[in-house]
Order: sequence, then C-alpha cells, then structure tokens
Amino acid sequence: MWKKVISNLMKILLGMVLAGALGVFALLYYSVNQMEEFGYLPFDYIMHCRGYVKEAEGDYIRYRNGDMTYDVSPDYKTVRKLNMEFQCEDDFKESLRILYIKKDFIETLLGENIERNGLLHYSFEEQEYEDLTHLKIPLVAHAGGGYLVKRYTGKYRLVNYQNCSEIIAASYKEGYKAYEIDFILSTDNILCSLHTWDFYDHEMTANEFLKQPARGGGTTLLLSDVLKLFNVNKDMILILDLKSRSWESGELIKWYRKIVEMADRIGGKSLLDRIVPQIYHREEYDMVRQVYDWSCMIFTLYRMSAVADDDIIEYLKDKPDLQIVTIPEERVSSEFCQKLHELGKVVYANTINNINSLYLFLNKGVDGFYTDLMKPEEYYERYGEKQYS
Repeated sequence: MWKKVISNLMKILLGMVLAGALGVFALLYYSVNQMEEFGYLPFDYIMHCRGYVKEAEGDYIRYRNGDMTYDVSPDYKTVRKLNMEFQCEDDFKESLRILYIKKDFIETLLGENIERNGLLHYSFEEQEYEDLTHLKIPLVAHAGGGYLVKRYTGKYRLVNYQNCSEIIAASYKEGYKAYEIDFILSTDNILCSLHTWDFYDHEMTANEFLKQPARGGGTTLLLSDVLKLFNVNKDMILILDLKSRSWESGELIKWYRKIVEMADRIGGKSLLDRIVPQIYHREEYDMVRQVYDWSCMIFTLYRMSAVADDDIIEYLKDKPDLQIVTIPEERVSSEFCQKLHELGKVVYANTINNINSLYLFLNKGVDGFYTDLMKPEEYYERYGEKQYS
C-alpha cells in the first residue's frame, strides 16, 4: 500500500515538475516571440550559438571566440568590437531577466544575417560585400567619415580626416559599406592611418603616433589595425588613399607589396578582394597593377587638374581595370561623365557633403559620392538606390 502511495506521489510531483518546466518554457517562448515582434533577439543565446564564451573583463562583460572579442559596458550603452566602439541607444532591452539586442544592430556587429530557424533556434548567413563597381554603394565615407560640432557662435564646424576606429564604427552603424582611408609613413616606415603630419607638431614613429588622439579625438590606427577591422567586417570595402612626402617608383611598388602581404596574412583573398587602390597619376598605373590582380581600381583626378578631359578619356580607352573614375566636384560636367560612361566607367565625385545638391550631380551623370556627412539612409530615402549592370 505504501509503495502505491509513494508511487502516486512521485507521479504527482513529476507531473508538477513537468508542468512547471513546460510553463517556464512556454513563458520563455512567449517572451522571445514577443521581443522578436519588436525587433529584438536574446543576446546571450545568439552569442552562444556563434561559439562565444561569456566572461568578465573589468566592469565590462566580454564575449570571446578565439581572438575575436565583444565587450559590453555594464549600462549597455557601449559595445567594443576589437578596437571599434559602438554607441548604443535603445539597442538593448531586458525582459524576464533575459538581455535582448536589436536584430539589425547585432547583425551589424556580427556581420551576419540572422533568421529564425525552428523552435528557439536561429540560422546565420554571412553578409556578402557588394561590388563597388555595380553602384550598389553610392556613398563612400571620406577618411572614414566626419561629423559637425556646434560652436559657441551657433555655427557648425566640420570635423573630418579622422581616420580613427570610432568614426569608422559610427559610419558602419550608419550603413556605410565603402571607406576611403588615408595612410602615411611614420618616421620608422610604418603606414599610419593619417591624412597629414600637419595635424601634429611633428612626424612621429608608429608607437608615438598610437599614443596620440586622432584629429578631433578618437583612437589612432596603423594599417594592420585597419586591415583587421575590415577582415572582421566582411561587408566593408577599403579604398586606399596613400599619402607621402614623395613616392618613387620602387617605393610605391614596395609599399603596395607590403599591403598585399599583410592583407593576405590577415584575411587572405576575401580581404584582398575588398581592397581598392586609387591611382593619382598615369605613371602609377603599371606600378600598382603589377603588384596584385585587384578586383577594382580607381583613377582619382584631383591631382591632375592640368590634364585635359579629352586626354583623360584617351588614356582610359585601353584601361578596363580602372573601372571607377573619381572627379573633383568643380570638374564634373555632363559631357565628361557621358564620355566616361561610354567607356564603361563608373563616375564618383568628391568630396560632397550637401545632400540637397546631389540632384545636380546625378543629373550630370555622377553615379556615387565621397562624403564626410551624408547618411546612406537619407540618401536612399531621397534618391533611391540605383542599380547598374
């Protein structure tokens, strides 16, 4: 008799446990679905699915997968991805003690598209980079991007030419996919992400440069740092803007070889195919071309003001791998753009910051723009996304 009573009690207890577990699961499932409807996904679960281990890093919460790390601040206002820092607004929410993150934000962080794939499971698909020459990317973040600062007079001052991790991260969150980044040699012959040493009192070694804030504030970077950022974010295209006191032919070839060797070591062909050299003079073309079979090359004209448009057209007739021509805004004309299009070239203008004036350039035949300030979302809303074959 006692065995039967105990058996019945055990069944009741087991039923209660199962009912409780089902209740908790149902509540969790309902919570996840409700948050998904608002555009949020369970953060810890997503990171666990991608192989990240949660650990402490000072006041921050760190998610680590090999050498790749994400650090989340205790107030959920900042996420550090390697040395890129993202500012969060309403990107994190809590519900039933579960931390949720906005779907589009974590897709930006991970560089992957996330879709529901069964009960509380998700599938991940790596975001592919878009071909610059097909004009799916009409805006290029000039020197990584820029921003406006309000002065005491009430007027605004443009802060640009930063080339730092914070501005690259801010531009990435805004939706930029293509970035022109400046590089210049340090005194110990290392390429630094910098437009000119005139921003400082003197030229420096690479280590001295890394201890300085970027122009306008921010974290300074070397070429290796930039390549690591672009390797992690597979949808980013890097346009090289190499500066120097002077490039002799052998020097230019040497430095492009160093760039190729470093990029190949960090990310292989996947990274190299997203690096775009800019050619500033006709004599540079053969030098840069012999270093690597680049997927895309840009002929930039701001240093060639003395060369006539017709001479440029004649030069480009047998240069199919110079797919993009970038023209200073003052040189843009309907006739020049038409002749370039007849050669199959894509035309960019630099540097354009007034979105209201874009229709003038678009009507003249410009396809894309280097910019410090224009936002991709605003551009698409106003002008739409042009597609080119």
